[in-house]
Amino acid sequence: MAEHKKYTLEEIEKAKETDMINFLESKGYSFKISGKAYKCVEHDSLVINKDRHRWYWNSRSIGGYSAIDFCTKIEGMRFPEALSNILGNQQTYIPKSSLQESKNTVADIVLPKAEKGKYKRLFGYLCMKRKIDPQLVIELIRRKQLYQDNKGNVVFVGYEKGNKKPQYGSIRGTGDKQFRGDVQNSRKEVGFFIGNHNAETLQIFEAPIDAMSFATFLIGLQKNQTVTGVFENYALLSLGGTSDVALEHYLNNHENVKKIVVCLDNDEAGRTAGKKIGKKYKDKYVITRLSYSGKDLNDSLISASKDLNEYAQKRRSVNIK
Repeated sequence: MAEHKKYTLEEIEKAKETDMINFLESKGYSFKISGKAYKCVEHDSLVINKDRHRWYWNSRSIGGYSAIDFCTKIEGMRFPEALSNILGNQQTYIPKSSLQESKNTVADIVLPKAEKGKYKRLFGYLCMKRKIDPQLVIELIRRKQLYQDNKGNVVFVGYEKGNKKPQYGSIRGTGDKQFRGDVQNSRKEVGFFIGNHNAETLQIFEAPIDAMSFATFLIGLQKNQTVTGVFENYALLSLGGTSDVALEHYLNNHENVKKIVVCLDNDEAGRTAGKKIGKKYKDKYVITRLSYSGKDLNDSLISASKDLNEYAQKRRSVNIK
């Protein structure tokens, strides 16, 4: 069995002093100066202090003093793995659950252990707090796309078309801390999908809850629309953020798609990503953007939950230019 690399105090201090801007830019984030701090372009609630070490992610109510804190709190790494990631020694540290029998074998996704037969916190969070349609939740549980783990978190599971083996997993905390993140070895390009793979129109979202919120609107707004109808007539894909990795992967494997409806968050990052997607795919697909009130679709669902019929008058789709 491989041994974990032992780090010296000097290496630990070096990791603590890592420039957060440079570190996160190497991971694909970008920043702009905003007052006396740096604001993330992709996630405008993520702010780096002017000292380029301290950071705070407002929408998640999580902060820290170093890149180590970011790796452990946001990316779910253990301390040795965080040091390895920061210092560029990824090959010297391999978590036990990621050990591979062969260098040519891709490690399987590591889903959290399910709390069998218990769904109280899952239903409380999704249906009572997030206002997701209960029958939709039941159907996703039946399809093994949704469950409650042994820590009370909600786990969303994604599959490739025609493959019953889980390929993607995303965790969402149900408590006050609102932990969220992808599970180990999760394939980001697969994402979380609801619906019919043969549909010609594809709706894309940032998070699974946004896709579920859209499905809830469909059930509440359209006459005779059922949960079964959503799975038969629509294609809803959660990208797991604003990156188009999952979108590109889906399109490469679904030649039937003719139209893309962008339903990303209604913030600067979501609008910017939507415009990039529009420019990138406009030559091959019809691209439209869903216009709605609220910071995201779930926020709109919660606001409109008492009167979905009135909200129906506000929904419209506009072309991205």
